[in-house]
Amino acid sequence: MPDKTIVHMNTSDSFESTLHFKYFFLLLTLFSATWLISNIAAVKLVSIFGITLTGGFIIFPFTAMLSIIIVEVYGYKNARQAIWSGFVLNLTFVLFINLVNIIPSSPHWTLEKQFNDILLPETRIIFASLVSLLLSDFSNSYFISISAFNRYHMLHVASFLWRNADNHSY
Repeated sequence: MPDKTIVHMNTSDSFESTLHFKYFFLLLTLFSATWLISNIAAVKLVSIFGITLTGGFIIFPFTAMLSIIIVEVYGYKNARQAIWSGFVLNLTFVLFINLVNIIPSSPHWTLEKQFNDILLPETRIIFASLVSLLLSDFSNSYFISISAFNRYHMLHVASFLWRNADNHSY
């Protein structure tokens, strides 16, 4: 007789994993958006308490914070997806801005100089940002994920050892 193995699908695991990733898309979108916005805002110089900074300096800490949250909550694999998503978004922005710049302007449009002065330097800023985040964010996410795993592992192993030692003492 053939072996009739009944396979039970554990629906609670799939529900928990769906619930676990409930906010991942929102965080990924915010990460990509704040990265692009910080690159665009980097063109403007701002003065805070007499110190001159780029506008991106104000926004980029949110990008870094979102990156850390994604790694800590969703792991290295999903952090890589967020980094690649932000990379593609920024690269797409650069490609389309340069494509629009190549197309001749309408004779009725008077903002050609402002467009070139503000958006075309973005190409250099975004390329520098892409290189720096590719070099730093992958390694940073990797080390954060190892650190998060070690903290999680140490907490659970330590609690297991104490419970195990406590059980054997009776």
